Amino acid sequence: MQALFYPLSYAYSQVSDLLLGFVAADDIVDFTDEAGGDVDQALAVPFLPGMDAIVVTDARLVLRASPTRLEIEQYRVTDNGSEGVFLSIADAARLKKIEIRFSYTPPDGAAPTRIVVRAAATKGGLKAGPPLFVTPDFGTPGPMFGRTLGGMDVSDLGNDRHLLTLPSVLGSAWLVQIASANDPTDLTPLAVKPAIQRVVIDALPRNLSVVLAPAAEALTLWQNPGVLLPESGDQEISFAPLAQKHLRASLKTADGAAALAVPLRFHSDSGGAVQIVTTSLVAEYHVHPLESLPQTLMLRGDFTPLPLSAPAGLMPASSALRLTFKMLGQELNAASPEPSVTPPSSGLRVGLEHWVAVASQVAPRAGEAVGSVLDIVSVRLYLAAAAAANVVLEIQSDTAGSPGEKATPPTVVKLKPGHVGWCEFTLAKPLRVVAGNAPIWLVLRTNKGEVHWFADGVASTAGTPGAGSRISTDRGATWGALDPQLSPAADLLTQLFHRVDDPVAAPIVRLQRGAVILQSNLFPNPVRKSPREFAVDGASLPVAVHAALGAQTGQGRQHNKFIMFSRSVIDLVVEALTLSYDPFGATGSGRGG
Repeated sequence: MQALFYPLSYAYSQVSDLLLGFVAADDIVDFTDEAGGDVDQALAVPFLPGMDAIVVTDARLVLRASPTRLEIEQYRVTDNGSEGVFLSIADAARLKKIEIRFSYTPPDGAAPTRIVVRAAATKGGLKAGPPLFVTPDFGTPGPMFGRTLGGMDVSDLGNDRHLLTLPSVLGSAWLVQIASANDPTDLTPLAVKPAIQRVVIDALPRNLSVVLAPAAEALTLWQNPGVLLPESGDQEISFAPLAQKHLRASLKTADGAAALAVPLRFHSDSGGAVQIVTTSLVAEYHVHPLESLPQTLMLRGDFTPLPLSAPAGLMPASSALRLTFKMLGQELNAASPEPSVTPPSSGLRVGLEHWVAVASQVAPRAGEAVGSVLDIVSVRLYLAAAAAANVVLEIQSDTAGSPGEKATPPTVVKLKPGHVGWCEFTLAKPLRVVAGNAPIWLVLRTNKGEVHWFADGVASTAGTPGAGSRISTDRGATWGALDPQLSPAADLLTQLFHRVDDPVAAPIVRLQRGAVILQSNLFPNPVRKSPREFAVDGASLPVAVHAALGAQTGQGRQHNKFIMFSRSVIDLVVEALTLSYDPFGATGSGRGG
C-alpha cells in the first residue's frame, strides 16, 4: 500500500475501516456542482503512537481529467431568427446531450425532416458554422467512407421531446436547427424553433488547482489554467519536502488519530472530475530511544545497561547508529570470570579487625604464553556498605598458599552509605606479574566502618567453598582458612585488569537481554581511527532487538532493558541511534493493553 487517500471529512471510524480494508479508497475527486468548488482530501499514512519524528521520501499525486456527465443550468438560448436556436455556455466544455422539444408536420411529398447541430462562433456575436451532425444522417457514400454527418443519436421521449446524444463535442456555442433534405447538398433549415429543455455536458475541471494545508500554510502545489482535457494525459505533482514539514508539525498533536494526514484542497471553477492515477506518500517514523545524545556508556568489565525507550508492540523495520569506541588501555584478565547476571546475595564481612584475603590467578594476555609478563593496573571487588566506610586493598605475594610479602602499597577507597556494587581500586603503580604462575593475594580491610564482600552464585572454582580465601583477626599477622559451615559456597567476586597499550583488534561487545545473548559481537567491523579509537557508522541493531521491542507489551513508550559486556575497558560514545518504523507494517505481537 503506497498511501491512504480519503475525504478529509472522514471520521476516525471511517479511516479505521479504510486501514482494515473494510472499505476501498476512492480514486475520483468529483466536483458535483456546475460552478465547481473545493474538495478537501487527505493523503495519509497510519498514525503510530510514541514516535519522535517522521521522514518523507516521496509525496506524489498523478492525476488526469475524467469526463463526468453533468446536467447544467447555466446556459443561454438565443433565437436564430425563425430558423433554430443557438445554445451557448460561458466556458468551453464538451457537449454530450441536449433535450429538445418541437412540433412539426411536414407537407406531403416533402423531403425527410432532420435535426441538425452546427458549430457556432461567439466572437462578434453568434454566427452559425458548418453542420457537425445530422440525424437521421445521410449514410455512407461508398465503402471507403464513413457516414455523412453521422455520430449523433436521437431518442424519442414522447410528447414531442427528443434527446440528442453527441460524441462529446468541445465548444462553447452550437446552433440547433430542424431541416429537411434528401442529401447533404440540399440541407435546408425550416422555420422551426426547438425549445431546449435540458443540457448535459461531459464536464471537465477548469482552472484546476491543488493546495496543501488550506487551513494553515495554503501552499499551491500545482495549477492548470483553462480546461484540463483528457488528452493532456497524466499530470504529476511532487511535494515531498512540503509534506514532511507539515507531517512533522502534525505529529506533535496527533495523539489518538487514526492516520497522519497531509490535507489537500482540490479546486475547480467548474463541475468535473479528476481521476487519481497514483497516490504515493512514502514515509517512515523515527524513534530516538536514548534520552540524550551524545551519550557515553562506560563498559568496565561488568554488565552495562543499554536502556532503549520505544513504543510498545511496534516492531522497527530498521535501525541505524553511529558511535565511537574509546579504549582506555585496560582489559579484564582472562583468569577473572565474567560477572553473573543475577545479583549476589552472600559473602563475607570485612572490618578493622576482620581482614579477608583471596588468591587470584593471573592469565597471560591473548596470544601470549604462560610465563609472560603483564601489568595489573586495577582491581574491582563487589562490596556493600550500610554506613560510610574507608576500604583498604593491598596486593601480596603467595607464600605457602597464604598471603606473603606486600607487592603494592595500600589503595584506599571511600564508600558512601548504601553502596552496593563493584568498587574499583586503581593501583598507584602498575604491578608487574608473571602470568600463569603463583597467584597473587588480594587483602581487604577497612580503617573505618565495615563492608560485605560478596560471592558469585556459582560453585567455587577451587572445588571447595572458600578454598581460595583466607581470614585474619589479628591485622594480617596470621591467616586461617574459612570455616566451611560459615563461608560462602562460591568464590568472592574479584576482577583483575591488566594494561593494554597496543590493542591489535577492536573490542568485542556482547549484547544480552537478561541471560539471553542476542549478539555475541555487536559491532564486528568497526573502522580504526587511532590506535585506541574505533568508529561505527550506519550499523544496525540485531534483528533480535527489533523483535524484542515489537513484543513489548503495554501502551505508549516503554523502557526496554538490554545489557552489554566487554572484557575491554572502553567508553562507548553513542552519537546517533535511530529506530525506523514502517507506517504500514510496524505492528508487533505486544501491542495492546
